Amino acid sequence: MLLNNVWAKLSISIAITSLTLSLLGAKVLSEVLRARANYAAKDFERWEKECEASFKSGDAWPFTKGIERLGRLMRELKTWLPIAAGVLFVVAVFWA
Repeated sequence: MLLNNVWAKLSISIAITSLTLSLLGAKVLSEVLRARANYAAKDFERWEKECEASFKSGDAWPFTKGIERLGRLMRELKTWLPIAAGVLFVVAVFWA
């Protein structure tokens, strides 16, 4: 039975961890982006100046470095954790 197999348990654990991190990441990212939108709404002229300055500097505006890093981390986790879970499941099925 697969539930008695350590590889299957690892696969399920990684899949659940992946789902949990995805949901938490989406929550955090949405809150940070909402805060960024509120920041823009409070002073539109400042927002326009920052926009113009970003064209010259090539920065990640309107995002922050933290938003960029979180987005990158979430993309990596959403790619590699399900792959790892799938590999472990295949190992559990064929190497049990």
